[in-house]
Amino acid sequence: MGSDDSAWRLDGGRAYYVLTRAYDTQHAGAKAPADIRSISLALGFKPIDLPVVPVARFDRRNLKRYLLGPLKLLKLIARLRSTDIVLIQHPIVGRLEKRLIRRLCGRSQTIALVHDLDIIRNQENLEYDDLTFLSHFDVIISQNHKMQEYLADKIPRARNVSIDLFDYLTTREAQVTWSGSPERLYIIGNLNPEKAGYLYAIQGVKLPIWAYGPNCETQKLPAGVAWKGVLDMHNPSFGAIDGFGVVWDGVSADGLEGVWGRYLLYNTPHKLSMYMMLGMPVIVPSASAVAHFVVESGIGFAVESLHEADDLVASLSPEAWDNLRQNVLAARRGIMGGAYTRRALRKALTTLDAVRDADAH
Repeated sequence: MGSDDSAWRLDGGRAYYVLTRAYDTQHAGAKAPADIRSISLALGFKPIDLPVVPVARFDRRNLKRYLLGPLKLLKLIARLRSTDIVLIQHPIVGRLEKRLIRRLCGRSQTIALVHDLDIIRNQENLEYDDLTFLSHFDVIISQNHKMQEYLADKIPRARNVSIDLFDYLTTREAQVTWSGSPERLYIIGNLNPEKAGYLYAIQGVKLPIWAYGPNCETQKLPAGVAWKGVLDMHNPSFGAIDGFGVVWDGVSADGLEGVWGRYLLYNTPHKLSMYMMLGMPVIVPSASAVAHFVVESGIGFAVESLHEADDLVASLSPEAWDNLRQNVLAARRGIMGGAYTRRALRKALTTLDAVRDADAH
């Protein structure tokens, strides 16, 4: 993480920011757009906040909210200059909003920061799918290098940079304390069986597993797995760190299976950032998109199966545990200060400048 990123600010001109608010605030995925919004505003971006598109959009009670987003976009389009920069957090909900944003892309310089790629989970060739929409942007900020490669293959003309890890802003400044050795596994996030089916199927792991999050079907949990409630994702709090946070999805604990499991081949889950903010090292699937970053950064381990966790933890020396602590705390400082977002935006804007200079010659 470059030290000069902390002092970097926008150089003149006008910059705008567009946000689609999330419905569910109980899991980490809803927090990242709000954090990126805050970091962007601190850099000098101006907010254009789009309301959530109602499901019953033509219900008279929802009509005003349905029209508010398009009206804001029309006003923005009317005053845009070709040198203006528009940052949009993808995905954007609402077909009309997408149509207007496509118009906006032709009138300014645009950056799309990708939180989700639904096209990977849903292979239907929809008129307004992710790839069609993202192809209109000047620069795409991908979540990681695997997603970069995927988008480079699908959208060859795309200029693409990576954020690597989502930042996690919080008012929680308390010192992180660690126990002398790891004793359990933590699973935090959306515990819906369709997404976290592995949690309900896992057998034979000796380490106790504590699960936190909404949509848990507690009656289906196997022995050794305990549901501990729902954390405040904006300001989660833990005691001493005495285990590893698990970044896993899908139907199996022995690999990336099912729609949600395969999505981890390209996705950087927001829960990874939350574990870092808590000061907790992680265990991730070795085939996942985040495995290289986790191992290279020394913040955890990559395994083929969660059943490897028992031997891994049992063989961990005090020196190795302390080394993990130091690396996690370094990542924690970065994400709590917005370092990854600033670096990604700087790379994206540098790319835009290079394109503009090339066009000028």
